[in-house]
Amino acid sequence: MISRIHNKLGTAGFIIAIIALIAALSGVAVAAAGLNGKQKKEVKKIAKSVAIPGPAGPAGAAGPAGPKGDTGAKGDKGDTGEKGAQGEKGAKGDSVTGAAIAAGGVCGTETGVKYTLNATSTNICNGLDGESGFTEVLPPGETETGAWAFGPADAEGAEMISFSYNIPLEEAIPTANIHYVKATGTKPAECQGSATEPTAAPGHLCIYAAVEEGVTYENFLNQSFTGGAAVILIHGKEGIAIGGWAVTAPTS
Repeated sequence: MISRIHNKLGTAGFIIAIIALIAALSGVAVAAAGLNGKQKKEVKKIAKSVAIPGPAGPAGAAGPAGPKGDTGAKGDKGDTGEKGAQGEKGAKGDSVTGAAIAAGGVCGTETGVKYTLNATSTNICNGLDGESGFTEVLPPGETETGAWAFGPADAEGAEMISFSYNIPLEEAIPTANIHYVKATGTKPAECQGSATEPTAAPGHLCIYAAVEEGVTYENFLNQSFTGGAAVILIHGKEGIAIGGWAVTAPTS
């Protein structure tokens, strides 16, 4: 076998083939001393054609992490999500309640309705003959107001000044609860308003003076009625007085 290869390749070719075979089998480079450049190329070519791969070497260590990549393009808009479940039903709110007011009570001879919301009540009375919005008597705690004037007097003397209520009271207020408030000076606790904005505590009549010239109030012979009141003014010649008044129905 070897003699036939030697005869076919010749001495030089035979040597080259042997060198290539040794290199391929050993897996190492073999120095081909004395070979020319063409012969060296032939050795490499033959070694590659008959080379047998060796076992895989161990895995190398992991390389360092690469630099951070560029931000990717914005993705497409997602699909609309499913409709959420219906929320729980809210708590029931407060409602207005109404209670009938019988005749003979706060609405006098008329009937009415007492409306209440969150502990706050309002009395609504039916009008006279079902047409008027006024009640026959002033409801408890409600106030009505008016204006008054006196003079000028022709001579010195005493004059009775009357005050008529637009809506009568259920009961006349006590005469001790009639107060005359001078234009200047201290106001009683029950009368903290003014002639232009008169007020009165429940169960009191407050008479406010805005102008007083030659006029003096005397606290005697006061008169009180369900429809009004009257007081005495002592005055000089050409005495005048102007003011406002307020009366508030008692609450009990």
